[in-house]
Amino acid sequence: DESTYLHINEEVCVRYDPCNLKTVRIYDRDDRYLWTWNIGDYLIAEYIDEDSEHIAKFRRIEKGTMKKIRERSEEIYGKKFINRKSAMEYRIKRGKNMFAIHIPKNIIPVIVDEEPLKKAAGAENINVEVIDVNLNRMISNGQKRKER
Repeated sequence: DESTYLHINEEVCVRYDPCNLKTVRIYDRDDRYLWTWNIGDYLIAEYIDEDSEHIAKFRRIEKGTMKKIRERSEEIYGKKFINRKSAMEYRIKRGKNMFAIHIPKNIIPVIVDEEPLKKAAGAENINVEVIDVNLNRMISNGQKRKER
């Protein structure tokens, strides 16, 4: 194909339709369509057509099954078909009652005798104080300086 040699040594993404293995669509890294590449007729085997027919038949059956499930769900529950999000919410609500943290009756506390950290060499006489940082005050002071 003429388009092929224009993109040698470029990174491309190849997408194919399992129902049509005779062609693939080529995209660049930014997901922009470049061209469709056709497989050579001499490379096509009979099984490719057979597989694509089976895959297409399976997808039609799967789609019909999901449609029937949705319709039946609406008949029974009188509302829309349950999607993944609502199914997960249902599981969480149902599982909340079954989940409990059991606190053991015999608790044995383990206390570690920690030694205070030693100071760096030469810093034995330096007194270290805790510094309180107030971010809101720092922000307001910064805004006041900008206004000046």
